[in-house]
Amino acid sequence: MQPIRADLFQTRVDSPFPGLTTHAYLWTGGPDGNVLIYGTLTDADFDEIESLGGVAHHYLSHRDEAGPMVQRIAERFGAVLHAPVAELVEIGQHAHVDVPLGSRHVDANGIEVVPTPGHSPGSTCYLVPGAYGQSYLFT
Repeated sequence: MQPIRADLFQTRVDSPFPGLTTHAYLWTGGPDGNVLIYGTLTDADFDEIESLGGVAHHYLSHRDEAGPMVQRIAERFGAVLHAPVAELVEIGQHAHVDVPLGSRHVDANGIEVVPTPGHSPGSTCYLVPGAYGQSYLFT
């Protein structure tokens, strides 16, 4: 886990297919515990995530992030899964969605949920209130 802000860490790079690289991000400023944004392809960072306090909430921005690791994250950390309501069927094939997201709002974690359909019908962005008055936009 690479620290990129005082309260934000980045997982190692994943490459789901040639030409695409991704990361997941752990925000440690959540009022109800750490928040993981996006997903991982492996459990390689799980021990380090655990040492940073685990994952209380896991947010997916769209169905392409769903896979077997979503369930592994839920099992390992007890994370509550937040995901777009428009993609419950696809994401639900891999894990139970605890908090379906369908409208723009600021949730109990202080995260602004911004539906942005385009890449997929349920694509959603998250605006996270970071440390020192910064904000982090996950697209």
